[in-house]
Amino acid sequence: MSTDRDLETYYTLWRLSCGAEAQDVVACAIELGLFTRLADGPRTIPEIAEAMEIRLRPAEVLAVTCASIGVLRKDGDRYRNVPDMEAFLVEGGEMYNQYTAFGRAGYVDEDRGDKIRQAVLTDKPRSGEGWLDAATGKKQPFPFYPKRHRLRILWGDCVARAFDFTPFRKITDLGGATGGHLVGIVRRFPHLEAIVFDLEYNREAAEEGLSRTDESGTIRFQTGTFFEDELPHGTDVFLLSHILHDWGRERCLQILRRSCDALPDDGVVLAEEFLLNEEKTGPLLAAFQGLHVFYNNIEARQYTGSEIQEMMAEAGFARSEVRPIDPEQSIVIGWKM
Repeated sequence: MSTDRDLETYYTLWRLSCGAEAQDVVACAIELGLFTRLADGPRTIPEIAEAMEIRLRPAEVLAVTCASIGVLRKDGDRYRNVPDMEAFLVEGGEMYNQYTAFGRAGYVDEDRGDKIRQAVLTDKPRSGEGWLDAATGKKQPFPFYPKRHRLRILWGDCVARAFDFTPFRKITDLGGATGGHLVGIVRRFPHLEAIVFDLEYNREAAEEGLSRTDESGTIRFQTGTFFEDELPHGTDVFLLSHILHDWGRERCLQILRRSCDALPDDGVVLAEEFLLNEEKTGPLLAAFQGLHVFYNNIEARQYTGSEIQEMMAEAGFARSEVRPIDPEQSIVIGWKM
């Protein structure tokens, strides 16, 4: 399995795809006056929110995303304009009209620009729905995407290379979609019993994905929501693969507390994420994943490793560790005891 080469190709393509979206973010920031306000001096996230008359979450997303593409910098806890960019981005700058033609003409994709602008101004996606509202309302099965399933298998292999599952017997991937992560893990640790725990509309896609692998006999699908239903009995490892960024802090605490309560004393939780750096200036893929879920999800937020560790401690985990698993991702490991 050429995991490293395949993942680097995927990440390179993803970075390239951020280009047009980056232009829409900058256009939104220009239209709403972020750079013009920062021309008076650096500001904290709360100060940016107050100056722009928006809430803290959109102020953070806008600042972090702009920092990740290099048009803002951060000194201490304050974001500031990159001096050489002010002529292009600050209203009245000598190159301002040449860069944007001002306002809405600066958007690459007007529909996406509308979504970003709506979310920044209201702290809500245009649909007004949260992820769970949309997901539980689905009546049709979620379609199976072979390339996405393949990517999840590669990610699962990265998790398995970074964490020793030898002492454990049963792993449950909460919100595990097609089960690709578990395929990658079980290939390296075939002794594991594995469960994909997800909403019913994912069953068909999961069963299709698992039927294409030799590991299908050790991985099964179980319907449930991790907010309400009993979690699979006997699990000693819970995997949260790209789950926490879909939820605000209180929902994340609920997921982590329920996981901790269901684990035996020697159990662990693994939270896999594209983590923001502690300065909240990137990296690029983490910032843009945060942007994308922000304008599509009413609760979503991208976290740093220390923020997830703090939530794990509050949820009852005795200790935690952040461990990189590939050039872009990390797992945050929480040990119950």
